[in-house]
Amino acid sequence: MSAPTPTAPQLELQAFLSDLGLTVCEEWPIGQFFVDVFCEEALVGFEYDGDPYHRTDGQLRRDREREAWIWENAAIPILRIRAEDMKDRVALAARVLAFVEEHSETYDERKPKAMWALWG
Repeated sequence: MSAPTPTAPQLELQAFLSDLGLTVCEEWPIGQFFVDVFCEEALVGFEYDGDPYHRTDGQLRRDREREAWIWENAAIPILRIRAEDMKDRVALAARVLAFVEEHSETYDERKPKAMWALWG
């Protein structure tokens, strides 16, 4: 299974996260899925939800199912970032850093399950 080609907004998100000091990778495989941007040091993922693709009921349902699978099978939480979130970088930075900090508290608990899902 080959990784999808990242979109320009996904690359912008990756650069933004890197500027926050996070080490991130694009289109990272987790089980049968790919996460737009993955931060291995915190074992968290980021998904860019662009318009209008992520606005349909069907896509919203698939996103929730995918996110639930990743959490249940890999213990990796996903932060969804919408196109409009990228407009307020200060608020987004605070949200991202709070998300990473919140999940860093459970890193050691989540690591064994995540490692199995990431590297078999």
